[in-house]
Amino acid sequence: MKTTLLFLLLFFSSLSNAQTPINSYYGSDQTVYGILNSEIPLDQTNSGANVIWNFNQFTNVGETVDYISTPTASEITTYPKSTIIVGNVAIISYYSKESDALSITALKNADLELNYKTNNATIGTFPMNFGYSNTDTTAGTYVYGMYLGTFTGTITTTFDAYGTLNMNDTGFGSFNDNASRLKTVQTISLNYGVLTNVGTVTQTTYNYYNTTNNGSNSLILRNHTTTVNVPLLGINQTITQIEKFNTMLLGTEESEWLSNQIQIIPNPAEDILTIKSKQKINYVSISDINGRVIINSNYSESYLNISYLEKGIYFATIKTNEGLIVKKFIKR
Repeated sequence: MKTTLLFLLLFFSSLSNAQTPINSYYGSDQTVYGILNSEIPLDQTNSGANVIWNFNQFTNVGETVDYISTPTASEITTYPKSTIIVGNVAIISYYSKESDALSITALKNADLELNYKTNNATIGTFPMNFGYSNTDTTAGTYVYGMYLGTFTGTITTTFDAYGTLNMNDTGFGSFNDNASRLKTVQTISLNYGVLTNVGTVTQTTYNYYNTTNNGSNSLILRNHTTTVNVPLLGINQTITQIEKFNTMLLGTEESEWLSNQIQIIPNPAEDILTIKSKQKINYVSISDINGRVIINSNYSESYLNISYLEKGIYFATIKTNEGLIVKKFIKR
């Protein structure tokens, strides 16, 4: 009898953890994510209950930081209904949050801008429970390099799986814990001038959230795969980005204190970049405005050779024993 009761308690406890809803689509302000490479493609085909994901082939190639802010009046005019901006060096996402429903109003990176001003892309309603699924139609305008036009499409979001996520250590410890997964698939048809259906954009996103039985959760891993196919222009490009939660930036006072402890000199810089710090520097990574990591260094020589970089804006992610700070500089 005691064994039966213990089994039932464990069963219902496990069931309760599994049914923890996902509270938010995006992560928290000033969250630091490691940009990862995977030695083999991730197997994300399994869905349902009690799935086990073993992603133990990651290597860290850089970092990015999410910042959450409120759009300006000008941005709201350009991207109607926008109430939230989530941005980093790779992509800026604009969202509309009305009650508990979240929609995408715009997506921007260095190559492509999608403005959903005709019909916002509804992701769904939060908190979101396992088994939830939502499909919405979308429409708006796009800019891709020197080309621009209109688009129509669909977006489908599904809370399709939960279970255990195992990830190897990429610098901030390994991860072996409960996870719930949200899958979002966007399929967009591009129109150019009087020509319709000249190409497609397909983006599949898997977000993994670390869920606990007290109702809290955090975005622990995200994987975006975007394919742009425009036969008329000879474009057939697929880009995959994998990002794993690393840490949080310091609070405002601590961040300001650490920022004052670190200086990039000279700035703008031409050939040699020196980081003046009152703290020991553990490593430095340099990313371009598209989020691509150009330099990874343990900063053992007390300077970085940047003579071969193209002119432009770059970001230095600097890790010390006191925390992590991101500094912008200009290469001239």
